Amino acid sequence: MEENQRLIDLFLSVFLYFLSQIKVILAFVIIGIVLGLGLVLNNQKKYDSVMAGFSAVAPSAVYLSILDPLSLASQEKNHTLLAELLNIDLEVASSIKGIQFESTTGNRETLDLDKNFEQNSIDIIVTTTQPESLEIIEQGILQFLSTNAYLTSKVQLRIDQVDRTITGLENKISFIDSAQLLSMRLLATGKVTDYLSLSTSTLTPEGESVLLQKTLEENIILRKQLKSFVVVSSLKNSVTKSESSALKMAIISILSLVAALLFIAFRRLFQLARQENVKD
Repeated sequence: MEENQRLIDLFLSVFLYFLSQIKVILAFVIIGIVLGLGLVLNNQKKYDSVMAGFSAVAPSAVYLSILDPLSLASQEKNHTLLAELLNIDLEVASSIKGIQFESTTGNRETLDLDKNFEQNSIDIIVTTTQPESLEIIEQGILQFLSTNAYLTSKVQLRIDQVDRTITGLENKISFIDSAQLLSMRLLATGKVTDYLSLSTSTLTPEGESVLLQKTLEENIILRKQLKSFVVVSSLKNSVTKSESSALKMAIISILSLVAALLFIAFRRLFQLARQENVKD
């Protein structure tokens, strides 16, 4: 019981001592707030933005490798190199504080065509002090990808493949249309009583024509999406502040309070040590 009472007395005496030094504590906190406010006001505001899209010609791992020089240049703050790679002004490049890339799960809903067609979703995260320049930065990144030799060859290869498919489908549809016209003429003369006798397909002429037309439309859409990178959401559509000024101020204020308490505690210990030396 006596031991508990001693602890209570000790804590009470410590609390009262710190309370007697409230002016020192407030001085530290006020200085911390002023310094923190100055730091926040002097620091440029940073903004994060994400450009979401997908690759229609190569795996996302290939894209991450191709885009890596941009991330490295931003990390090293080599704004001259970054401006050269993105073909943008040095001032805009200097506003870029970070570029990161993430491979996300492929979304087949965006391109619901050939299931063997490569599609990989990629998020490109840009941190900048000039959100008004995000459109310029986005165009720079897209140009950087479109001028890559490997991606250019992959895009052209796919374009050639799809063009051949489109031509083949158009020829088949034209043949069916011609066959239907011929059928109607023959039926009119009474030489043929059933169109299916002229067709080798298990589908009706109408069903086969509809299926081919649908496939043709899908490939035409696919042809338009054959780019180095297909943007689903632009940088300017997802701008957020990357750092909270209120959080910074709160952290600085807490650190100031801790510094004040430590200062008071060490000063008291120093005073007690001096008193002991005087007694000796």
